[in-house]
Amino acid sequence: MIDNRLLDEITERAETSPRLRMNHNIHESLDSPCQRLINVLLPGSPLPVHRHPHTAETYILLRGKMFVVFYNSLGEQTDRFLLDPLDGNYGVNIPAGQWHTVEVIEPSAIFEVKEGPYKPLDPEDIPYKEFPRGNSLKIQYLKVRSASSQVDRICFVFLEGVFTQI
Repeated sequence: MIDNRLLDEITERAETSPRLRMNHNIHESLDSPCQRLINVLLPGSPLPVHRHPHTAETYILLRGKMFVVFYNSLGEQTDRFLLDPLDGNYGVNIPAGQWHTVEVIEPSAIFEVKEGPYKPLDPEDIPYKEFPRGNSLKIQYLKVRSASSQVDRICFVFLEGVFTQI
């Protein structure tokens, strides 16, 4: 059952993840022809601009608030969708080949569907190591696990089109 208990459990695992996100697969295997999962993303979760050249992807926001941002092949933002169930904005379909990323405003849980089987992204489908997200100064904090199991914060500043660690 997809309920608050399950979303809370996935959120707890995301909080201890260096990537500040965690998925819970509903599909039975990575070879399944339909990949269905719940993906919990926390603010600061680094998700580079990327594309899935051979499959569309659909997000339905179950809780939280986030932007889904589309880009063209030049890295220019072309669309920005605020997903917020409290405002009646529940989801978005991302066409195959569409460059996109998300900006998480508050802890968010999405139900995600795309064609399978699972295939890791190829390097040409992630064009930036940096995360271009608009044209203004932005600060991004990433939580990382240190050897002592403490959670450290690393600060990245968005300046002149790239995120730089400071």
